[in-house]
Amino acid sequence: MTPTPAQARSVISEAYWAAHFARSSSALGKTISLNGIPTTIVGIAPGSFTGLQIDTVTQVFVPLAMQPLLLPRPQNSSTSLLNNPQSWWLLVMARLRPDVPEIRAQARLDAILRQAAAAGMPDGKAPTQFHLQFQPGDRGLDYLKDTFAKPSYMLLSLSGLVLLLACVNLANLLLARVAAREREVSTRLALGAGRTHIVRQMLTESLLLSSLGGAAGLLVGYLGRNLIPHLLAKSWSPERIHLDFDGRVIAFTIGVSLATGILFGLAPAWQATRTNVNSGLKDTTHATYSRQKIGLGKGLVIFQIALSAILLIGAGLFVRTLVNLNHTPLGFRPDNILLFRLAPPKTRYTGPQSTALYSQLEEKLAVIPGVRSVSLSTIAIVGDGYSGSTFHVSGRPVIEGARRVQMNIVGTDFLSTLGISIMRGRSFNTHDTYTSPKVAVINQTLAQKYFPSQDPLGQTFENEGADGPIQIIGIAADTRYANLRSPTPPLFYLPYLQHPDNVSRMVVELRTFAEPSGIVNQARAAVASLDPNLPLIEVRTMTQQIDSSLSNERIFARLTAGFGLLALLLACIGIYGIMTYTVARRTSEIGIRMALGARADQVLSMVLREVSWMALAGVAIGIGGALWLGRFLSSMLYGLKPSDPLTLITAAALLAIIALLAALGPARRASRVDPIRALRHE
Repeated sequence: MTPTPAQARSVISEAYWAAHFARSSSALGKTISLNGIPTTIVGIAPGSFTGLQIDTVTQVFVPLAMQPLLLPRPQNSSTSLLNNPQSWWLLVMARLRPDVPEIRAQARLDAILRQAAAAGMPDGKAPTQFHLQFQPGDRGLDYLKDTFAKPSYMLLSLSGLVLLLACVNLANLLLARVAAREREVSTRLALGAGRTHIVRQMLTESLLLSSLGGAAGLLVGYLGRNLIPHLLAKSWSPERIHLDFDGRVIAFTIGVSLATGILFGLAPAWQATRTNVNSGLKDTTHATYSRQKIGLGKGLVIFQIALSAILLIGAGLFVRTLVNLNHTPLGFRPDNILLFRLAPPKTRYTGPQSTALYSQLEEKLAVIPGVRSVSLSTIAIVGDGYSGSTFHVSGRPVIEGARRVQMNIVGTDFLSTLGISIMRGRSFNTHDTYTSPKVAVINQTLAQKYFPSQDPLGQTFENEGADGPIQIIGIAADTRYANLRSPTPPLFYLPYLQHPDNVSRMVVELRTFAEPSGIVNQARAAVASLDPNLPLIEVRTMTQQIDSSLSNERIFARLTAGFGLLALLLACIGIYGIMTYTVARRTSEIGIRMALGARADQVLSMVLREVSWMALAGVAIGIGGALWLGRFLSSMLYGLKPSDPLTLITAAALLAIIALLAALGPARRASRVDPIRALRHE
């Protein structure tokens, strides 16, 4: 039973209570206007509950029975949404009885679902694939998990690679430290110290470093815990996601710190215990050069270069994806267009009233100085919006699975305002009114799909909700529709003056002669002159809307580029460290070479050649790893494949250059070794 206006009740959120009633207890019993209907506040929801969807902050809750009161049915519908079997618009949550197994409840609800679906089908038969999937409701409706799961796992993987790279770098530096302490370790072993004791000491040092790093990571993570949600957020509120540090986060960080400290401290500790006591007790400059120790260090450097190559290639792929999207042909001109949305309450604006409001608004906006043209649409281009509808060419049998296309109900000057070209036929004009024959403009994709060997101009089609056939009068150029990634869908445009029952929320498009943000106040004034209670929603320019649609790609490009630069830095440190260590351990050998006639440039070339082989091996392994991992990233790329040659070559060349530059300092020091001083200790 639908309540009367006098019986309208609502519960407000704590945030709404604080913002509009300053947390006053007198808010209970007061009335607020919803779609022009005064409703009495009977309760205040706790602050921890803001609705079932993580991307939507609900401010007012009303009983479902109030739907016909707050959202009146369209004029062309005889039933409300609650009683219309063809309308599917509710999100359902249920609490199971303790004595009812989930499988039994699902079977029962599946039967109810199919029965409800059959009631909305013309033949009374529901599709057999209709079924419910149970999900835990303790965290609300988690469809955002599907949206952000893959990007989140990718960021976690990138973070893991950087952590691994840093740990390998640390292991390499610890190896160099072990080599520098070779005489100390040999002395302790000679005095009776056990090798287990040496290993324990080395692991303690490694654990201390990893613990300090973990503590610093916790601090940085706590301070920047909302950075990624803010960066990724577009239409949802990042503050809804609670990222407060709890025991699980701290335990995970401690566990990772301890695990990395132990795993990457084992190699240096094991290497320290294999020191030859006799050679270690000699003067360090006379100690036997250990090719095994150097080899382990070089192996770790090759591994670092491979990881760096993977990160750099990933960064290059995402940066090039962003570049490709920015250069994607739009099919319209986005410059100097101001957008805003209007949502007139259906209790006061239905059918002809909405049409009259928008017609008057177009006239008022058109006379604002600086405005070139004005139009309207139900769907904003590149705004992640869809409006599916049926499309049945008159005289043809219905083709299952091919009858759903996109529909946009627009103003008379929509195509010219957006700069969308008419390829054939004509656009809408002022003669296309409610009493004139129904007309439509289709895009090229729809024309090619439904009229591959026919001229679509003059053809007619039926559409759900229309009271007769609609004639095709023009073919418009294809444009990007919901976003820049998706291919252009089959689409037709209808003039809103001919379809008043479908005119409710509309997007207003204003093309200006100059920067459009300067006329926002005049646009507000024009709307207020018609209805002072009608706010402008989502005011932005078309350029801002396009930028917003690429926000995720931009953030991933920046994050992966940052990870790639960090990987380069760590690889550079690793190469510099191992080559410095190598040159120091090979001083005597280099001195002998130079004493026997080797020139400085030959020594320089020898060191750089070693680095070149390490870089080549690391890059080859990294490219192989990147190609294997690219299978999981292909759906996130645009306009290129994971095997993109330009990206692979650029990453390889950059790594090779960085490796040679990092080794240049140690190589030059090696070429300047004094043979007499080096041989004095032999």
